[in-house]
Amino acid sequence: MSLAQLGGSIEEDKRIGIACSYLLDHALLKGGQFSPRGKPTNIGLCLQGNMLTSLPNLGFRDKRLDIAYEWTARRVTGDGLPRKLNDDGLGPAEGVPGPFRYVRFITDPHFGCRTNEGMSCAWAATLVMTAFSRLPVSRRSEQIKRAVEIGVDFFFSGDPAKADFPGHRAGVPDKRWWLFSFPSLGTDILRIAEALTALGYGGNPGLASTLDLIREKQDENGKWPLDLNFFRTHKMWVDYGSEGEPNKWVTLRALRVLKQAYS
Repeated sequence: MSLAQLGGSIEEDKRIGIACSYLLDHALLKGGQFSPRGKPTNIGLCLQGNMLTSLPNLGFRDKRLDIAYEWTARRVTGDGLPRKLNDDGLGPAEGVPGPFRYVRFITDPHFGCRTNEGMSCAWAATLVMTAFSRLPVSRRSEQIKRAVEIGVDFFFSGDPAKADFPGHRAGVPDKRWWLFSFPSLGTDILRIAEALTALGYGGNPGLASTLDLIREKQDENGKWPLDLNFFRTHKMWVDYGSEGEPNKWVTLRALRVLKQAYS
C-alpha cells in the first residue's frame, strides 16, 4: 500500500513484482478474497479495496485479480452470490456446521460490516470505490458497473463533507474523516473525493461541499498540512512529516483531486 502511494512500480524494481506475486500466492483465496493469513474468516472489504487499488497502481497484472474484482462487485450488489458459501471457496471449516462459514467482518451487501454493527460501512465503501476506479471503463463488467452505481448512490444520498454515514453513534461522525494523512492507510474525506473524481463524478453537485472543504484546508502558501500521522500507532520505516505542518504528500493528494475534479 505504501509503495503504491509513493508511486512505486514493478517496472523500476523487480522486487516489487516479486512481492506482488507472493501476496497473491499466499493471501488470495481461490474465490477472489484477500485474507490475512489466508483464512476465510478474516476477509473484509477494506482489505479487499486496498489491495485492488495498490496492485494495479504498482503496475501489477494477474488474471486472478479479475476474479477478485468480480467477487468484490458481487459482494456489494448481492447479485449472483452463491447460495452455499463453499461454492465461493468459503465452505465451513472442518468440524463446523455448514453450509455457511462465519465471516468476521462482512455482513449483508452494500458495504455491510460487523464492526459497524452490520450497517453499511463508509470506510469499506470508500476503499472499494477507489479500487473500482483503477479499472478502465472498458474492463468493467456489468456487475462492477452496478456496484459503482450503488457506491455513488451511497455517498450522494447525503453530503460526503459532513461524513454523516450510518454508524452506531448516529449523528456523531468519526473525527478522523477530516484528518488528512499519508500514507492513507485508512480513509478520510479526501480519499472519498479521490475515488469519486477518478470515477468521473468530480463535477457532480453532490461533491461540491467536499471540494470546498479540501480547498479551505490549503494554507497561504498553497500547501496542505498532515493532520494525522499513522506512524504514532503503526510500525513504519519512514516518517513522512509532522502533524500540523505543511506536507508535500498530502498536498500532492489534494492537488490531484482538484485537478481531476476541474478538468
